[in-house]
Amino acid sequence: MSRIISKLPQLREDLRLHESAAHTDGSPCWTIQDPITNHFYLIGWMEFELLSRWGMGRKDQIIRSTNSETPLDVSEQEFDSLLEFLQKAKLTANKGFEATQALIDESKARAQPLWKQVLHTYLFFRIPIWHPERFLQKLYEAVGWIYSKWTIYALGACAILAFYLTIQQVDVFAASFVDTLTIDGIAGYLVALIFTKSLHEIGHALTSTHFGARVAHMGVAFVVMWPMLYTDTGETWRLKRPKHRLAIASAGVVTELAIAIVALLAWNLTPEGAVKNGLFFLATAAWLITLAINVSPFLRFDGYYILSDVLDIPNLHQRAGDTAKTWLRSKLLGWEADYAEHLSSRRRTFFVVFALLSWIYRLVVFLGIAVAVYFLFFKALGIFLAVVEVWWFVLKPVFKELAVWRDGWSKTRAGRKVLLFLLLSSLAAVILVPWKGSVNSTAVLKPEQVTTLYAPRAGLIQTMVATGQDVAGEQILFLLEDPALAWDIELAKSDKSAIEEQLKSLLGIQGGEARRASLLNSWNQADAKERAVKDLMESLVVRAPWDGKLVDVDPNLAPGIWVNPEQPLARVISPDSWIVEAFVHQSEIALIAAGAGAKFYPASEPSISLNGRVLDISSQRTVTLPNRALSARFGGEIVVEADEEGLSPQETLYKLKIALDLSPEQHHLGVGNLIVTSQAQSLANQFFNTVASVLIRELSF
Repeated sequence: MSRIISKLPQLREDLRLHESAAHTDGSPCWTIQDPITNHFYLIGWMEFELLSRWGMGRKDQIIRSTNSETPLDVSEQEFDSLLEFLQKAKLTANKGFEATQALIDESKARAQPLWKQVLHTYLFFRIPIWHPERFLQKLYEAVGWIYSKWTIYALGACAILAFYLTIQQVDVFAASFVDTLTIDGIAGYLVALIFTKSLHEIGHALTSTHFGARVAHMGVAFVVMWPMLYTDTGETWRLKRPKHRLAIASAGVVTELAIAIVALLAWNLTPEGAVKNGLFFLATAAWLITLAINVSPFLRFDGYYILSDVLDIPNLHQRAGDTAKTWLRSKLLGWEADYAEHLSSRRRTFFVVFALLSWIYRLVVFLGIAVAVYFLFFKALGIFLAVVEVWWFVLKPVFKELAVWRDGWSKTRAGRKVLLFLLLSSLAAVILVPWKGSVNSTAVLKPEQVTTLYAPRAGLIQTMVATGQDVAGEQILFLLEDPALAWDIELAKSDKSAIEEQLKSLLGIQGGEARRASLLNSWNQADAKERAVKDLMESLVVRAPWDGKLVDVDPNLAPGIWVNPEQPLARVISPDSWIVEAFVHQSEIALIAAGAGAKFYPASEPSISLNGRVLDISSQRTVTLPNRALSARFGGEIVVEADEEGLSPQETLYKLKIALDLSPEQHHLGVGNLIVTSQAQSLANQFFNTVASVLIRELSF
C-alpha cells in the first residue's frame, strides 16, 4: 500500500547531477553529487526522469507525466522507493517544525553511547591532512608528460633491461635480500615503504587531476591503529568513461611498479655502497607490498577498485555479499531466492564465489590483525582490543546473519529443518566426540650412545680411520703431529747435550761445585721441558671411547691436513641402539603415555617409517634445544631465541624419548617427523586446552 503524500519535499539546491557511463545493458545513468558529504549516488533512467519532473510537486502528476512522455511504466512502489532513498540520503530540503523534529529524533536514535564511539573510532578513523588541488595542478603542469605513450615504452625497455641484468647476478640479489633480514634491514624497508606509499597516493591524485576529477583531500587512515595513507578520489564516479576510472584506480599500483623497475635497473648499475642498498630496499619493498596487499580485491584496496572498474560493477563487495547471503539462505534453509537485483546466472555465480573468497580472506586477515594488536599494546589492553577486533569484524556479522535465520525460521520447510538438524548433529559429533588421536612433532633420529670427536689441539693428520669402520675401545682413530713440538724436543735435547759436555769439563776441578749445581738445575729444566713436550705429542692421538662404529667423518679430512680443536672430526656411535628425540607442546604432552606407539618418518626419505615406542617423557620443560637442526634458523620447525646458553624454544616444549624397534639401515643423524599415538580427544577439547593454556600464560602479568 503506497503512502499518500499531498506535497513532495523539495530537492536540495546544492546537489549536482553528472552524466555517467552507461550500464552494461546500455541504459543511461547519472551520478548525484552531494557537495557537503562528497558522496556520489548512481541513478538510472527511471530515477532521472522522475527527478527531472520533481518540480511538479505531486506524486501522481510526476508518475502520469513520466509514463505518458517516455516509454517507461513507473509504479507507485517504484516512486516511493526513490522518495525513501532521497530522504535517507538527506538529499531533500526538509522544512518546518515536524521535519526538524524528525531529524532531531533520528539523530538521537542514531547516536551511540560514548564507549561505542570510542571503540568504533579505534577500529577505523580518518584524519584529512591536506587539500592538494592547487599543488596537483602545478605538479601536473610540470610532469604531465609522464602520461604519454613514450613513458610506457621507456618503462617497458627499462623493465626488460633490469630483468636481464638481474638474471645475470640473481645469486647476488638473493644474498642481498637475506642480508636485509635484520633490524637495520627492517628499518630500511619501513623508510622505503613510506616513500613508495607516498608516491603511490600522489599517483592516484595526479591521475585524477589528469582526467579532470577533483581530489577533495589526502590524509592518513587508521585501521585498527595501523596507519595508511589515503587519497579521496570519490569524484571519479562522475567520469563518463570507465577506462578513466580504471586508470585512476590502477595509478597507485602502476606508480609502485615503475619505482621498482627504475630502482632495480639503478641497483644493477650502481657501485656498492649506501645508495645501492637504498635502491635495493625500494626495488623489493615496492613490488612485494604491491603484490601482497594492493592487488588483492578482497579488501577495499586498489585491487578491489581495479576489479570493480574492469567489470563495471560499482559497490562490488556489498552487492556480492547480499547475493551470497541470499544464496546461502536459499541453499541451506530452503527459502525462496529473493535476490536484491536481477542478475544473470553467470554474474550471480561470480558474486557468490567472490563473496565466499572475500569472507575467508577477511577472516584470516582480521585474525592476524587481532594478534598484531595484542602484541602492539601492553597485555591487558592488547587482549581487550584483540577481542573487540575479532567481535566487530568476525563474530558480529555472523551473529547478525544468524539473527536473520532465526527471524525467518518459520519459512523453512520441515524436511529442510530435519536435514539441517542432521547436518548440525554430524558437525557436532565431529567437534565433540573424541576420536583416536595422534600427536605430530618434529624430531631427530640419533644413536642412544654417540660421541663427537675433536682434536685435543691443533695438529697435522698423519693417519686416520675411514668412515663406516667398526672400531674397538681405545683404538687410535686419528694420529696427529705438530712439527713445532718436534722442534721443541730437539731443542731440549740439544740443550741437555750442551749442559752434559760442560759438566764433563768440570770433573776434577776444585771449586766448581756452585757451577756444577747451576748446570744440573738447567739440565733438569731442559729434561722437564722435553718430557712435557713428549706428553703433548702423545696427546695428539684421538682414540675410540668404546666399541662402536665411526661415522660422519669430515670429508675434507685427509693425511697432511691441519685440524683445530674446535673442528668436529667424526662421531663414534653404538650402532645397535637407536632412539628418536622429539619435542612436544605443553598442551599435548598430557595426552601421551609411556609405552605408546610411535612412527618416525625421516625428512630425507619420507616414504620410510621407523616404528618405536615412547621410552621416557621429560617432566621438565626444554630450556635449550640440544640439536640446532630442529630450529627454524637452520631449516627446522621450532622457533627459537638465541641467548647466552644457546637456542631457547619460544614455546613451552617437553622432550620425548622414543626407542626404535629396529636399527635404521643408514647410520647417521637425521631430522624428521614423529607421529605418536595419543589419548582420544575431541576437537573442542583441543581448542579449549589451547585457548586455556594461552590465556593462563598471557594473563600471568
